[in-house]
Amino acid sequence: MKNFKTFAKYTAYGLMISIIMGAFVHLYGFLFDSFYAFQDLSVSTKAVLLLTIPNGMHLWIINNIERYTNHTNPYYKITFCLMANYWLGCILSFVFLCLVLLLNSFVSLPLLEHLTEDDLFGLSMLFGVPVGILIYLKLKNVNNNKP
Repeated sequence: MKNFKTFAKYTAYGLMISIIMGAFVHLYGFLFDSFYAFQDLSVSTKAVLLLTIPNGMHLWIINNIERYTNHTNPYYKITFCLMANYWLGCILSFVFLCLVLLLNSFVSLPLLEHLTEDDLFGLSMLFGVPVGILIYLKLKNVNNNKP
């Protein structure tokens, strides 16, 4: 029952964040890009529902990243560490690639002119591995330096 309550809590948080993200997409459409301005409500609803679980999982990882070492099951520790570092690596690489594409809007970068959304997601999943390894090494270094 405790696990279900935790799942329901983080799913509700993920739903709230997904709704806010959907509102930002519509606001972006009305202000900057007319392609997103008159989006069908069913498409927006499906996108919000699809993003609910990943957003909730992201919040759960962020909340438990400091406490996973206290768990008694070693398989839980290893699984959580791998999943959390890869997930954070994907998020950070996605944000970095989005910032690079935003820079491409102002300054023409020849290699990025043909980059599509699918390429962006694929590259962020690919770059999630090395960035996740760097996060793991940084967290390990910080935990070893604690008094």
